[in-house]
Amino acid sequence: KRRPSGAMVADTDVVVSYGDVVLRRRDALTLMDGEWLNDQVITFFLEYLKREAPGSGPKVEFLHASLVHLVACLPDQDQVDSVLSSLSLGEKEVVLAPINDSTDPSEPESGSHWSLLVYCRHDGRFCHYDSLGGSNDERAEAMAGKLGPSLGCSEGATRVTRVKQMPRQANGCDCGLFAMAVAEGVMCVTEPWAFPSALESDSSQLLARVRTMRGDVLSLLARLQRKAEITTSMAFLDADF
Repeated sequence: KRRPSGAMVADTDVVVSYGDVVLRRRDALTLMDGEWLNDQVITFFLEYLKREAPGSGPKVEFLHASLVHLVACLPDQDQVDSVLSSLSLGEKEVVLAPINDSTDPSEPESGSHWSLLVYCRHDGRFCHYDSLGGSNDERAEAMAGKLGPSLGCSEGATRVTRVKQMPRQANGCDCGLFAMAVAEGVMCVTEPWAFPSALESDSSQLLARVRTMRGDVLSLLARLQRKAEITTSMAFLDADF
C-alpha cells in the first residue's frame, strides 16, 4: 500500500522484501553517491543474482554478508563446519563470498572495505577480487581456510590467488560496487573460472558497470517495490471477491 500523503518516513521502513532479505530505507540510502554500501545491500544484490543471473543455479552458492562475518569471527573450525553444513558446499561448483575487513564480532555492519572471494571447483582455486589491491588479502586467506573443509578441499589446497587485473577504485566508498560488479560479471560469463583472464583482456566493462551500479540498483528496488504493490493489491482483490 502507498504511504498516506504527509506520513513520516522512518529509516526502519521496509523498502523491499526479496527472498530471505529485507531491505530497509536506511540500507537503501547507502546506495546514494558517496556512501559506503552496507551488508544488507551487498546481500540483497547477491540474492538477486542467485535468482536472476544467467549463470546461477543449484550448483552456485552466494554467501550472505552476515554469514561470512559470522564465519570469520568463529574461532573453532567445528563451529564453522556446523554453521555451513546446511549449504552443502561440497556439491557446489562456484561459491561467492563478500569479504569485509571488520574485526568486531558484535558489529556485523562494521568495517570499511569490501572485496569478493570466489571459489571455482573447475580449477580448485580461490580468486580474490580486491579493488584496493591486497588490502583484504589476509582476511580472504583466512576465509578460504575456513570454507575449505566444507568445500571438500584437501589440506593445504586453499591457497588464494589475488586477481592482479582487478581495477582499482578511485575513492574510499565504491569498494562494495566493485564487489557486486565482479559477482555479476562472474555469473554472466560461460566459464566463471576464466573471469580473471576476461578482466586482463578488457576491464573497461567492469569500470563502466561500477559507474552505473548505484542508480541501477535503486531502479531495481523501485521496480520490485512496484511489483510488490501490484501483488498486494491483487491479493486484496482475491480476498474481497
